[in-house]
Amino acid sequence: MLEAEIAPPLSIRDRLRLSLEAWVRTEDDLALTLGDLPMHSARVSRRTTGLEVSRLFAETPDLPGVIVHDDRKTLGLLTRRRFLENLSKPLGRDVYLSRAILVMREDIDPAVLTLAAADPIEDAAQRALERGAEQIYDPLLVTLPGGGSAILDTPILMMALAEVHRIASRRNRELLKESQGNSDRLQITLESLSRTQEQLVTDIQVRQETERQLRDNRARMMRQTTALQEIATLRAVRLADADAALPDILRIIALTLQVDRVSLWAVRPQVDGGESLEQTAVIIPNPAVLPPGGPVAVPLAACPIYRQALARDLALIVPNVAADIRVAELQAADLQPAGIVALMHVLVQAEQRDVGILRCEQADAPRAWTEDEVNFLKAAANFISLVTIGQARRQAEQAARESQTLSRLLLETSPVSVCLVDSAGQILFTNPSFSRLVGQTAEALGRVHIESLYADPGRHAADRALFARRGSLSGSETAIQSAHAGVRWTLASWAEARFEGQDVTVIWLFEISDLKDAQESLQLAKDQAEAATQAKSAFLATMSHEIRTPMNGVLGMLDILTQTPLSGEQEHAVGLIRESAFSLLRIIDDILDFSKIEAGRLDLEQVPVSLADLAEGVTATLLPLAQKKGLTLTTALDPALPANVIGDPVRLRQILFNLLGNAVKFTASGSVTLRLEALAQGGVRVMVTDTGIGIAPDQVARLFEPFTQADRSTARRFGGSGLGLSICRLLVTLMGGAIGVESTPGHGSRFWVTLPLPPAAAAATGTLDIPRPPVSLPDLSGRGAVLVADDHPINREVILRQLQRLNCIAEAVQDGEEAFARLTHGTFALLLTDCDMPLIDGYRLTRLIREREAANPARPRLPILGITANAQADAADLCRESGMDDCLVKPVDTARLGACLAQWLPQYTPNVALPPAPVIDTRSFEALLDGDRAGIRGLLTRYRDSSAPIYADLARALAEGAATETIRQLAHKLKGASGMVGAGALADVCLAVERAAQADESAEAAAYRPALAAAWAAVETFIASY
Repeated sequence: MLEAEIAPPLSIRDRLRLSLEAWVRTEDDLALTLGDLPMHSARVSRRTTGLEVSRLFAETPDLPGVIVHDDRKTLGLLTRRRFLENLSKPLGRDVYLSRAILVMREDIDPAVLTLAAADPIEDAAQRALERGAEQIYDPLLVTLPGGGSAILDTPILMMALAEVHRIASRRNRELLKESQGNSDRLQITLESLSRTQEQLVTDIQVRQETERQLRDNRARMMRQTTALQEIATLRAVRLADADAALPDILRIIALTLQVDRVSLWAVRPQVDGGESLEQTAVIIPNPAVLPPGGPVAVPLAACPIYRQALARDLALIVPNVAADIRVAELQAADLQPAGIVALMHVLVQAEQRDVGILRCEQADAPRAWTEDEVNFLKAAANFISLVTIGQARRQAEQAARESQTLSRLLLETSPVSVCLVDSAGQILFTNPSFSRLVGQTAEALGRVHIESLYADPGRHAADRALFARRGSLSGSETAIQSAHAGVRWTLASWAEARFEGQDVTVIWLFEISDLKDAQESLQLAKDQAEAATQAKSAFLATMSHEIRTPMNGVLGMLDILTQTPLSGEQEHAVGLIRESAFSLLRIIDDILDFSKIEAGRLDLEQVPVSLADLAEGVTATLLPLAQKKGLTLTTALDPALPANVIGDPVRLRQILFNLLGNAVKFTASGSVTLRLEALAQGGVRVMVTDTGIGIAPDQVARLFEPFTQADRSTARRFGGSGLGLSICRLLVTLMGGAIGVESTPGHGSRFWVTLPLPPAAAAATGTLDIPRPPVSLPDLSGRGAVLVADDHPINREVILRQLQRLNCIAEAVQDGEEAFARLTHGTFALLLTDCDMPLIDGYRLTRLIREREAANPARPRLPILGITANAQADAADLCRESGMDDCLVKPVDTARLGACLAQWLPQYTPNVALPPAPVIDTRSFEALLDGDRAGIRGLLTRYRDSSAPIYADLARALAEGAATETIRQLAHKLKGASGMVGAGALADVCLAVERAAQADESAEAAAYRPALAAAWAAVETFIASY
């Protein structure tokens, strides 16, 4: 609190005495003006504090007042009397001393009597005395000639006037003295009257304010009482319907208190264990003042001060939110955006729990909430609490009734038998299922002991003892004696409970008699299934052996045949036979592998194996097929891959070959990539990515099932047994890995495999000998009289070769749609069509041709021969019904084909030999590079330059008798490179050397040195002359 000692004002006599000492005039000077009198020039700014003004008055006891001005003009005169009166008010010193004197603007008199310095003192005194009694002794404001102002004390003016009178007439001195006395008494009287008047005015104002407050209080109380009565009579309140009552209650509160927003926020639990406030109802009487919106949920953890204050006081009464720290946490998110200035928040409790907060908020200006308004809001909150409790109880009672009804319904309709027994084992209650189980009515069971229903009383005793120890019993296999069905098997469960004031045991009996009866059947079926599996495995093994035995003879004879002089036609035919034979072997191997894995008889080998060599071998095998289709085949190896890992090389190659082979098979254009990566946690990830046909999401789920492909048309279009991916999944599972696929139809697929393959020390690695695939064959030009339609490329090639041997000109297409289009624009004497093809099969193709012929009778009828793999008796009937002239059953030999042609196309002549095949078959390169000989020459030159050092090292190793592993590795590298460019003879020699070295037969490997040199020289000569 600011303090200032202010000197009391001097009496009129003292001020006269002090002024007379400073004012000396001759007795003859009667022409006095105001400018001749002593005046004060104290001026202060309107921003001067009351403390500074008090100090000024203290330092100048005779100072009657100060002139208050701003920067541009005089605002008025503040008298010492008014200043002291303000300080004498309650808390006046605390209020006025610390603030600018502008707060006393009501006491700064701008209309104070203003005189000029040239005015005679008689006129000035007359005008001064004409003022009211309250201001009669207040100082005057005198305008100086220079434009300034000065303060003239009224007693000084009076004294000067008296002195003039004294000079004018000494005889009036006694009168002057008497006048002076009267003046003193008058001053006292006036001061007393002024004080009395001020007190009367104050009393009147206080009385008027009190009466106004009483009237307002009575009106508010009346409104609040009426509002509470209205809330109490709401139908929703009487029915305890909180959802319907809350909007009406909030609306009544808003109208009664005349606030801008009333809302109810419920306390809700959060998933993290905390609580939050969620707005459940809000009323905004005037949306123009306070638009709807704002947060609808506030975590209580975000406002701990607000929560603590509300929990302590049960209500927050805030006249001005800007100055109250208790609501500072709500400012940024809620109050400030809505412009809320004042608020009342009351805690809503129900059964000693905090259930919500009732909020009343004002937006236009701060508001001093009255006690009756706070009490009204608390009373309204109590109504909300009562309605909330009533609704909760009503809902609980409804839930209890529904639960009781549901429990009764479940007991009556449950297939599980339920009974209650007392501590002595007497049955107290049973449901209908229990009565049906034991074949007795509920009334009869009320006189029965539970033990008597057990087929084995010893089981009841054991269950009772176990229940006594544990307090519960579950899944006890129990035989119950039924009155009409003999022994019924059940699973029994016991639990403790209270029923009608006593401890009881609840017993559930789930009948498993049918399951027990089916158990023997299931065991028998299991034995039969195992026997069937064993028989199937034995059959497949026998069939594999019986088929592989002659196949081995065939392949052996083919190997011998390849070492004899053959014409080009014969060598190509031998290649087709080899490919078909190996395809059959792969199918047989797949079936046998699947059978072994399914029967659990497949053992995995654990030897060091080079993943890089495996990837190179698989890629080299599939590269010609990829080149034939115009695909880019890429291998990417992670530098972090170990040189060797421990695994089964045969099965690892089988997985890689199946995945990469499928990718090449199902990709028409673009690229196929094989990627091997080392896993951070150990092991290897294999990824095969293609740009092929893709797989639909609904087909991925069954992709790895046996004998399954993505859809039915896939097998017909691309072939395959459907076992490859299933075997991959089984092999990967056996190895402890995982396999999956990510695919988008029309955009390709990515198959991935993760395998836990531990690294191995550098050593000889397991390998697998794979026959060199045949070089891709180009299509023949369209000059023949016979059109061949077959979706299988080998079948097309075989038929074309057979027709060529029969001296027939032929052209081949790969499906029925292409055949129909070719027949539209070309002339052919006969059509040979496969019956089963994708898109348009042979039957439909024949119907389309016959329909076109029927529409154009002038068009000659085309002979059509069907080729089918269906050996059933009705195969020929199906062909003829579709409009074909004859039917050939696969395999089609040349004699049978010749007989059909003799019948339907007698224009052929005996066969003509074909020229021998070249050292390097460049047909695949010619198809890939569109016959660009310069490009082909460049490829062959790069092959020669990169392979020459390998050949030199291999020839030197054979001559010097180097280690067989070194010979094997060199032969393997040269074989792969030669096979990719079509140097078949050189690749065959390298394969023979590799096999001999792998068998550790160094002498046998060295014996191939002349053949190797001759084959290499032939390759160099061919490339040099190309």
